Amino acid sequence: RSLHVSATSAGGFAGNECIAAYVAAAGPERATTRLTLCDPFCARADEVGAPWDDGRRTSGARLFGRDADFAEHFLNSDDIVPSTNFALPLCYCYDVTGSAERASFPPPSSGNFLQDVGLRLLGYHNWPIGYVARHYETRLDAGGSPMLPSHSELPRGTVFKVP
Repeated sequence: RSLHVSATSAGGFAGNECIAAYVAAAGPERATTRLTLCDPFCARADEVGAPWDDGRRTSGARLFGRDADFAEHFLNSDDIVPSTNFALPLCYCYDVTGSAERASFPPPSSGNFLQDVGLRLLGYHNWPIGYVARHYETRLDAGGSPMLPSHSELPRGTVFKVP
């Protein structure tokens, strides 16, 4: 059994809490957990300031991925969204900022001028979820169970720059 939760931007808090609550409640027979975070908003105190960090080391950057058996972070580091432009220490990080494929991911055109301006102001904040959508694949073992990566193979805090 496995539980895979994926979240993007401010949804990173909800995704991380889903994993944390499940792990706390499920007991020893729980499923293996995987957390995928796409350019999560972390409320890092040194970038955003009080009241996001209450001094108890509880901002997203210090918590995201802590309770997951495997946590991965898809990073875009050059958009204007605050507190999203650094690798998370408790996740294996795929930095997709400089990937060649990003050039084929233009901001969408909705036909609504104000909405399109807003999307363009975000820059490539949406690119990490686009990258995951293009590349995610569930792999199964011979028995039909999902094969999950591990932090012994892909260590927490490691940053891989996607070419």
